[in-house]
Amino acid sequence: MRRFWVITAALFLVAIVIGCGGGSGSSNSNLLYVADSGASDISIFKIGSDGSLSSTASSTLSTGNPPIAFVLRPDKKFLYLLRSSNNDVQIYSIDSKTGALTFSSSVATNTITPRAIAINSAGTFLYVSSSGSTNVSAYTIDSSSGGLTAVSGSPYALPAGASSLAVSPSGKYLFAAVTDRGAVYGFQIDSSSGGLTRIVGSPFSAGIGPTALAIAPNESFVYVTDNFSTRIYAFSIQSGSGILFSVVGSPFSVGSNPSSIAIDSSSAHLYVANQNSSNVSAYSIDSQGALSQLSGSPYSVGTTPVFVALSPSGNALYVANHSSNTINTFQVSSSTGQLTSFSTSTISTSSGPIWMSVTK
Repeated sequence: MRRFWVITAALFLVAIVIGCGGGSGSSNSNLLYVADSGASDISIFKIGSDGSLSSTASSTLSTGNPPIAFVLRPDKKFLYLLRSSNNDVQIYSIDSKTGALTFSSSVATNTITPRAIAINSAGTFLYVSSSGSTNVSAYTIDSSSGGLTAVSGSPYALPAGASSLAVSPSGKYLFAAVTDRGAVYGFQIDSSSGGLTRIVGSPFSAGIGPTALAIAPNESFVYVTDNFSTRIYAFSIQSGSGILFSVVGSPFSVGSNPSSIAIDSSSAHLYVANQNSSNVSAYSIDSQGALSQLSGSPYSVGTTPVFVALSPSGNALYVANHSSNTINTFQVSSSTGQLTSFSTSTISTSSGPIWMSVTK
């Protein structure tokens, strides 16, 4: 499995007051964590009420090897990190006031070269896939320590490594974009154990090289970028079964090498980072899941944009530019979804930002 929105074989983000959590400060409810693959570190930014970013003092944490991907537990107590050349998940506790990270433990995975990671909205199950293993590993999460225990029956077979994973908001389904098979694989999630069962009809064809995958917050639609073409595939989700059906008009045109997707909380607007076009495409989503490009789209950003993320309130969009070592910041219109650059529209990061996430 490969991540095409990274120049190397690695990928994806975080932050800290170095070495230990603690110190005084405001609640960590409005923070942006950024993983820098070139610098092998994680950075943290404060998010203002208007969505603007400001850096924090002593806000980088060395990850040793380049970070690939990470997820935050929804209660904001733990961060789970994948790194290049490490077949494990690193667990960090998150300071409740500052958002600083403290290393807790690491858990060996049943995969070779882990690449994608996903967590359910309840923070009870974690899933990991890799480029070197043809499976998905599933774990239960200890509610107090954040520790991981392999689910009985894990790992679950795939025909090739998955480049991205996503759990539906309800926690009922897991979808995996398998680049080398040009398809999305779907699983039903056992609500008690976290175990996986293949969805009827899976896999679902998704172009030549599907990479990034996102599920609309209303759980009605799945969107998948095809990194080998200028296309994004749209599917509707059949309630109760998780079966995917192609949306009328799909696939839709995007820029060159689309690499990341963000969808607003109302499931009304969608944003795509176009890695080789150095821009971001913005769309409205209609009631059937079809996409229509917004006036003014695409929006120019830095070089090699690889990741997009929305602020907790949805009033700002952040774009990580891997080659420019910057983050572009945009205000988002609540009515139209259109983007306007902040007065300070570009924030510098360490080398090679590759993944982002916000505390909610």
